Amino acid sequence: MLLLRSHRLLSSTSAFLSSYKAAIKTSRLAPLGLRAMAAYSAAAASPSRLLLRQLFEKESSTYTYLLADLAHPDKLAVLVDPVDKTVDRDTNLVKELGLKLIYAMNTHVHADHVTGTGLIKKKVPGVKSVISKTSTAQADHLVDHADKIYFGDLFWR
Repeated sequence: MLLLRSHRLLSSTSAFLSSYKAAIKTSRLAPLGLRAMAAYSAAAASPSRLLLRQLFEKESSTYTYLLADLAHPDKLAVLVDPVDKTVDRDTNLVKELGLKLIYAMNTHVHADHVTGTGLIKKKVPGVKSVISKTSTAQADHLVDHADKIYFGDLFWR
């Protein structure tokens, strides 16, 4: 299970993250890891630090998540479960928000996600792909359950 954590203790909790947490916890469509992440992130990161966008691809009924550390000077970002059909939308959003995309991460292996990650890597130089070792898929970074993927001062676990 992936969780979002900050390696600095942040005490403020916002209405935004509280409402997002409630929406994700009650959604049957949201992946379990993101429901757990939303539950933890409300206590771990302030909204002024964490950018979290839920994006939707209608045809496949698929969610993609954009996360970034806005307090980091480079505004480092991660795109989780990118979809091949929305790569242009997602990379344009990253540019519009002034973010530096460093990872395209897949929480599971579906052709639309893996293909989406490959397309992103071609469009955005330096982006690294990430997936679980247990998936037996190929990626730049293969992770185990307890591994941390840092983006700025935040990380997935």
